[in-house]
Order: sequence, then C-alpha cells, then structure tokens
Amino acid sequence: MTNANSINLSWLLKLRWGAALGQLLVIAFVQVYLRIHLPLAPLLAAVFVQLLTNLAATFWMRRSSTVNEWTLWAVMALDVVILTTLLYLTGGPFNPFSSLYLVHIALAAAILTSRLSWLLVALCCLCFGVLFVDHVWLKLDSSDTSKMQHNVQIHLQGMWVAFALAAGFIVHFVHRVTSALSLRNAQLSEARAQAARSEKIVALATLSAGAAHELSTPLSSIAVAARELERQLTPNGAEAAADAALIRQQVQRGREILLQMAADAEVEATEPAHAIGVASLLDEAAAGLSEDRPIRIELTEQAARCRLSVPHRTVTRGFEAS
Repeated sequence: MTNANSINLSWLLKLRWGAALGQLLVIAFVQVYLRIHLPLAPLLAAVFVQLLTNLAATFWMRRSSTVNEWTLWAVMALDVVILTTLLYLTGGPFNPFSSLYLVHIALAAAILTSRLSWLLVALCCLCFGVLFVDHVWLKLDSSDTSKMQHNVQIHLQGMWVAFALAAGFIVHFVHRVTSALSLRNAQLSEARAQAARSEKIVALATLSAGAAHELSTPLSSIAVAARELERQLTPNGAEAAADAALIRQQVQRGREILLQMAADAEVEATEPAHAIGVASLLDEAAAGLSEDRPIRIELTEQAARCRLSVPHRTVTRGFEAS
C-alpha cells in the first residue's frame, strides 16, 4: 500500500508540472505583451532544470518502493532555489511574484515534519535575503511620470496575480493531498477490519479443535452407558431400548462431527471468505444433517437473493454442530 510520503510526492510532482507551465506562460506574456526585455536564456534554462528534475523524479518514484521526508524536502528546496534564480533575473525583491515563497512554506507545513518545515523556512528567508544583496534590474522606461505610473500599475496587477496563484496552488495541493490521505486511511481501516475478522476465524477454529478434544471423553462415556442401557432394556422395554439406541446413534454422530472439526481446524483457520448465497449456504448445511432430523428451510425472496462473504465451510460446520 502506498505510504503518505509517496502520495505527497506524487502530488508535489504534479504541482511542479503546473508551476513550470505557468512560469513559461508568464515569461512569454512579459516578453511579448508587456514588451519588457528579459534574459531569456538563463530563465529558460532554470525552467528546463525544473522540468528535467521533475521527469527524473517521476521515473525514480515508479521504481522506488519507499519515499522518505528528506526526499520531499530536497524537491521543495530545489524549487526554492529555482524560484530564487527566476526572481534574481527579473527584478529580485521588486518582482511581485516574490510572494510565491509563501507557497513553499505552506506546503512544507502541510506535508513535512516540524524540523524540516523550519529548515525550509530558513532556506526561503536566506534566498529571499540574497535578492536584496544583488539582482538583475528590469529595463523599464521611466522617462516621464505617466510611464512610471503605468509601471507601478503593472507591478500592482502582478501582485494580484501572484496572490491568486499562491492561494490557488495552496488550496488545490492541500485539498488533493488531504483527499488522497483520507482514502489511504480508509483502506488501512478496511485492512485492519479484515485482519480482525481473520483473527476471529482463527480463534474459532482453535476453539473448535479444543472443544473436540475436551468433549470426546464425555461423549465416549455417554455412548458406552447408552449401549449398556440398550442391552438391559432390549428384552423388556422395546420403546426404551429404541430411545437408548437413538441416544447412542446421536452421540456417535456428535463424536464424528467433533473429530471432523478437529481435523479441519487448521484448514478452516486459513479458509478465505468468499461470497455465497444464503439459500446455498443453508442447503449445504442441511445436507450434512441426518435423515432422522428433518429440516425445513423457508426464506423470503429478499433473503434468498442475499449473498454473504464468509468462510462457508466453517459456518456450515457450525450449523451442523448446533
């Protein structure tokens, strides 16, 4: 079963595909529509590194059975470094998309331990601080007041877009991861319930074997006493002798059932549950009863159509012994 870290990594990789696509769209929009000159070569190289590492991580995840939290941290730390590179080349701290650092911090708080989350926070603060030391300035036309106001307006609009992207990424990722983890927890609960049912079946089989051995001695004594009583009553009391014979026959049948239960205990302990109709289960149980105990089975239409998932051999033995 997939562990929590694998689920988190799978959704993190999907988020990185979306982030790379968004970065390419933003670069194209700024370069073509806003006509702001950007250093395209290093920017595209940074996005290419993100795509390449995402592809490598996807293939690695298919072959690896376990994913630890340090792997998640390394992927997120690489994203922080790539984001810092993109911001460094496009205005540094003045770039409105610098608020995307909060996306990484929020995701770290959702999927990493406290220690690794704080470690990523420290990395984000360090990278953001480096942008104040040195960065590439964007070449904006500020020759008159109207153009300066236009640039400020673009910056404010960029802040709004960055806020919307950050909020959308956080909500989408956290919601998806939470849903996947809830599904995994439900599967684990079902597996535990199945294990508990199997343990009960094993305990029942063990109890059956013990009961068979414990009841064998008193049944043998009853059979001997019934035989002696039958011999004594045969000349004088035909009806009493018949009753004694019936007692002896039923005791013998009980001994056979108990011996069979003891022999089948080990098999029934590991017998898997499978679907069987209620009518078929009762017919199978009735077939094992003796002819001197007529059984009449009446079922409603709805009950006859029902199917049960049970170890039917164990259940049938239980009907026969009751």
